[in-house]
Amino acid sequence: MTDEDYTTRKLAAELLGRLGHRSAIEPLIAATTDASWEVRQAAFVALAALFGNVPELLEHLPRALSDSNPAVRIEGVRLLSDTKQPEVLRLLESAVNDDNDLVKVEIAERLGQLGNKRGAVMLLEMADRSRTVHDNYLASRTAN
Repeated sequence: MTDEDYTTRKLAAELLGRLGHRSAIEPLIAATTDASWEVRQAAFVALAALFGNVPELLEHLPRALSDSNPAVRIEGVRLLSDTKQPEVLRLLESAVNDDNDLVKVEIAERLGQLGNKRGAVMLLEMADRSRTVHDNYLASRTAN
C-alpha cells in the first residue's frame, strides 16, 4: 500500500477487500487516508465488504462522508446505507447539508429507501431549486 503509483495502491485495496481476511483491516484503514481519492474510495468499499465478518468496522465507514472528494462521499453514503445498521439514519441525516448536489441526491434517495421522509423532502427541495435556477437562467438570456 506504499507504492508510488496510485493505481497499484488502488488495486491492492481492492484485492485486500476480496481477500476477506482480518489481516486486511489495518492496511485498508490506513488506505482511507491515502492522497488519491480513488485509493480512499477502494479502501472504503473493501472495508464495507469486510463488514459482514467484522461488525466493528462500521466505526470507520462514516469517515467517507467527510472526504474531500464527492465521489468518495457518494460511495460512503451507499456503503453505510447498505449496512442497514440503526445508526445509519443519524449519520446520513448529519450529512444532508453536503455542498455537492450529487451527494445530496444520493443521501436523499438512500434516506427514502430506508423509510425516512426527509429524503423525499430533500428531493422536492432540490427539484424546486433546480427549476428556479433554470427559470432565472432563461430569464437572463431573454433579457439580453
